[in-house]
Amino acid sequence: KSGTQLVGWYCMPYHFMLVMSVSSRRRRVGSALAFLWAAIGLHKVLLVVDAADADADAGTVSKDGGVSGSRGRKKKRIGLLTASLPWTFGPYQTQTHELSLLLSNNGGHADDEKDDDFDFDVCWLSFSPNAQLPPGEYRLPAPGSGRYESSELHRHLPNAVRPPDDLVLDHLTFLGGIDSARYKDIGPDRAYTSGAGINALAKQYRLDVIVTLMDIQRLIPDEAFEVPVVGWVPLHSGPPLHSAMGVRGSHDVGGVRRSSSDYWGLRHHHAVAALAPSSAVMIEEAVGSVIRFDNEDSGVTVADSSSLELAAVALGRTEVEWIPHIFDREAILASSRKGLDALAKEPSVAHADSKLSGSPPILDRGQERTLEAGHGRSLFTAARGVNEKDNTAASMSCGDRDEGPGIDDNTFVVLMQGGNYDKNDDRKGWDTSVQAFVRLYNKVHGGEYGKITMDDGSSCVGAAKVHLLIHSMESYIIESDMNRDGEAPPMVLPDGHLLHRLLHTTGLPRHTYTIDIAKHTPEIVAAYKARASICLHTSKVEGFGMNVIECQAVGTPVITTNYTAMGDYTRLGRSVVPRQMIKSPQGLHELALPDVEGITDALMELYDEHVAIRAKDAATVLRRADETEATGEWIDSAFAPQLVGSQFKSLIRRAEAEYERRTKARRKIIRDGGTPASGSYVVSKGYHQPIADWDAPWTLLAPDGLVVSNPTALHRICWEALLTSGRTNVMALSLEGGGEMTPENALLLVRTYVVQVLQMQASRRTSLVSLAINQAVMPRVLPQGLVAIVAKKGV
Repeated sequence: KSGTQLVGWYCMPYHFMLVMSVSSRRRRVGSALAFLWAAIGLHKVLLVVDAADADADAGTVSKDGGVSGSRGRKKKRIGLLTASLPWTFGPYQTQTHELSLLLSNNGGHADDEKDDDFDFDVCWLSFSPNAQLPPGEYRLPAPGSGRYESSELHRHLPNAVRPPDDLVLDHLTFLGGIDSARYKDIGPDRAYTSGAGINALAKQYRLDVIVTLMDIQRLIPDEAFEVPVVGWVPLHSGPPLHSAMGVRGSHDVGGVRRSSSDYWGLRHHHAVAALAPSSAVMIEEAVGSVIRFDNEDSGVTVADSSSLELAAVALGRTEVEWIPHIFDREAILASSRKGLDALAKEPSVAHADSKLSGSPPILDRGQERTLEAGHGRSLFTAARGVNEKDNTAASMSCGDRDEGPGIDDNTFVVLMQGGNYDKNDDRKGWDTSVQAFVRLYNKVHGGEYGKITMDDGSSCVGAAKVHLLIHSMESYIIESDMNRDGEAPPMVLPDGHLLHRLLHTTGLPRHTYTIDIAKHTPEIVAAYKARASICLHTSKVEGFGMNVIECQAVGTPVITTNYTAMGDYTRLGRSVVPRQMIKSPQGLHELALPDVEGITDALMELYDEHVAIRAKDAATVLRRADETEATGEWIDSAFAPQLVGSQFKSLIRRAEAEYERRTKARRKIIRDGGTPASGSYVVSKGYHQPIADWDAPWTLLAPDGLVVSNPTALHRICWEALLTSGRTNVMALSLEGGGEMTPENALLLVRTYVVQVLQMQASRRTSLVSLAINQAVMPRVLPQGLVAIVAKKGV
């Protein structure tokens, strides 16, 4: 078993091995059993203990499964749930690993500030299907030990790339047995997890708290959490456009509407750490207070108000706080300098990657000549020349009549760096950003290039004034992390924009842009940001936007869309007001359409600043230096690891308190038999069902003419199903005479969150009923006599 320590060998004549895992309290029993096995003639009996037993300072496993520290206290066990393994591609994995280090080190506090209540044994859970482990607990050896290939985790995930030798992983326990596949049909094709699944994991692995970092739509809120759960949430929705522009309407309730797919998932959590300040405000408005059952359609009675208030507490209010991702600006700067140094010394970007990673260079993924050194069109090396205009020495590059103009320090390099894997939305705004660059190019260049006279008297094509550098891994390369970093089969096609085709159709000369689809080391990724003159990141929506902060951290201005997190986090650069709102076809996001003209204006402004700085204009140089310094101080203060650790410490305690409030309210209702007789459902009628925009946890999909004969009994059944079994999502009502259930005659009570998800696919009642039946597998059938159909007059 991985992560265990050898205690002793017992040898006898026959060939057999027994492996035993015991706690420190059971060592004597284990030893006795081992001697017993040896006495009856077995060859080798290997007695092992959990890693926690091997080191007294690391703690020992207690009787109830907790881990006791060196001072005898019980350590809480926290589960961190995110997409994949800590060393695979993706900001969620990277940030969850950063958080794991803080939580295993008492929130990043110094030793004299440690808090016994915040001492965690940290566990890692991955919900992505290709990162699934069998049920069990797995540990990895210490960094640099060279024993990863012999670990149980590697044996079960042999195709996963090897973790970097310097990545700290020995503080984590990896947990297996996460079931995410069964929810794949409820919405778009993606992996999901659920309240019931999280509860099963919490029970199986004795977890005291769970923190998730994932899109909120990935949670199926089918069952109340039985352990405090905190969501570190990237909210991919924002306020109406006029609110984003500073004009707030009287009916605006923020970007989290009750009809949205986010609403019930957010309310399900005991606490939410919103990744952006504007997101925190919207989430607080939506779910930061208990539900008021005042919708007349839900049949609330005055006499029932006290029991309903208790039920509202059981459904919960969500504790909300703004907690951003973690950034160490000095570390990012150091990483960029290391990357730039490697790029200056190596013959190409691929070779620099190889030098930094220790892996062979990958040269067969379309590396362009601008990413190779030793010539005038290289983005990372430049020849010395003479500026004809003022005869001063400068860092310049000779171009080539066939390949195009050179690239030097005066070239305004526009970096677009980010994901390109959206099948329908183009959420990162590649199309509009490219359009804006084309307009910049036409305004600045006009097809004319200067001439450079070299030291030997010869002349050549001058340097380009602007150049577009795109770094975006294609979707199949992202998946290579779990496929031994190999090339995808030919029929594995990319999602997102086909960038080569997109750029070609603009009419831009081919030498004007560089497209890099390769995966790079963090140092090279940071070096790209430092080399750029500006970072163009005009997404349609962002839950956070790592590139926006990282570019500013190395002193490179950004251009963003002034919507959601991008507007919150643009300090060095420009944030452009969007043109209008657009809806995602799946209804998951409300997107802002970037304004091409506004982006072009921002590009021109920053281009002019770039030219002035290169000309050493004192006022512009001083202003940029002041802005860069102020932005650096802001990053140091707002995103510091210790601050984030302290914020999480506070929010976890608030989540624990909210968990206790909900649990006590639910138990009191069940114990006292005070199940409410109203407020549990809304009757939804019509050929096209109204959009589910109510707080009642159940929705009755009803044909015209339906009358609830015994509403009191039906409400109590609904509340009992919600507060006791919890996981029941669909209940079927029976009419007199019975008969086979069909979409036309079925009367279904469906959890409102399910209706909201299904209404992203259809609005017709029969379609919703069919979809709900498919989700339910086996709906709970309620007794007859609760409802009746009253025929319309004349029918």
